[in-house]
Amino acid sequence: MGSNQVSLNQLLKKTEHYDKDERYMATSDLCEILKKHAASSAGASGGSPSAYASSYQQQQQSVIDASTERRICTAVLKLLDDDSNDVQAIAVKTLGVLLTTVHEEQVIEIADRLCTLVLDSSKSELRDVYTIGLRTLVKTVPLQMGDLVSHRLVGRLIDGIRSNSTVPNGEESSNGDTNDKSAEEITIACLDVMTDLLTRFGSNSVSITRQHEQILGITLSQLASDRHVVRKRAGTTIGSLSTVISDALLVRLVESLLSQIELAEGIGKSGKRKARAARKKETSTADLKVADARSLIRTMCTVSGAVGHRLGQEQIDRIIPIFLRFCEPDDAITGDDQDDDDEEMEDADEQEEDEAAISLANELRESCFAGFESFILRCPREVEPHLKLIIHSALAYIRYDPNYSYG
Repeated sequence: MGSNQVSLNQLLKKTEHYDKDERYMATSDLCEILKKHAASSAGASGGSPSAYASSYQQQQQSVIDASTERRICTAVLKLLDDDSNDVQAIAVKTLGVLLTTVHEEQVIEIADRLCTLVLDSSKSELRDVYTIGLRTLVKTVPLQMGDLVSHRLVGRLIDGIRSNSTVPNGEESSNGDTNDKSAEEITIACLDVMTDLLTRFGSNSVSITRQHEQILGITLSQLASDRHVVRKRAGTTIGSLSTVISDALLVRLVESLLSQIELAEGIGKSGKRKARAARKKETSTADLKVADARSLIRTMCTVSGAVGHRLGQEQIDRIIPIFLRFCEPDDAITGDDQDDDDEEMEDADEQEEDEAAISLANELRESCFAGFESFILRCPREVEPHLKLIIHSALAYIRYDPNYSYG
């Protein structure tokens, strides 16, 4: 124990060395010692009496007291700010091992510290490192500590998303592009960590189940973000959330997605007519652009792929016609959104000739067909009444070449 303590003290001192190679080697050696400590602790926790006796001496040699644990935690967290990327990387690796060996209070201290660093708008350059560290913590922390870690993180993550939201609100930002970029990074980091929390502890952590409704509300709001990557991460988080929420919240989630998709701008002459008819019924909701509709449909596809078996006939009967609006067979024949009505030509010509808009339209159609696939695989009985229309649309778009000008 004495020699082990001396070795740890020497390594901890070297982690502050001016030479980055010395810091790297010291951290690497520290990681190996922690691995041995974790292995000896695991060996002593079970097995036969003889196995326990044989591992006792190893455990005695690798015992780390509470004071040293705290010093190790402080040193590793400090190394996350190191100037060397290699040192940062080995520090993150060491952190993953450390979380399996230290006591509960140190785990909570690390979680709080990493979360603070992730949410710090002045730490943009190292936010990726802090996010990796926090996600490593969530993925490796012992299961029995899951509820406590979730309790310390989930509320702060929700606040982080809310306070750094990139959803347009009609107000001009006074922070400038730099702060807007930082806000986007924080939002993405919070959504990533939230996804990991939901995946690992979402169904058995009381601290998370109590917050399901708040998580649902804040992630749904991010689907209206003007940043594509935020919308995509929010959709991923919603997909993880859908697997653990109650039936009542799942119905609310699906209804929210469908009500917004119904008001989205359609594609092609048939889709646009149906979209206008839907919007006349609900004038209080702002029109959504194609990119927004694509995010909503992609999210709906993710949800159906994860929990399609929990969707009822009524919901399927609403979803399929909405998706068909965005991939009308007639539009595959005429090409892209050409309309014979004079009143539409003036409005549509400029956008439909735009290559970026055409690309978005085709990606949206692709998302719809991915949705059809997930419905057919996960809830075939409910989809059966719609199979004829789905097959008709699929056959039409098999012949459609997005690279050919039909005009």
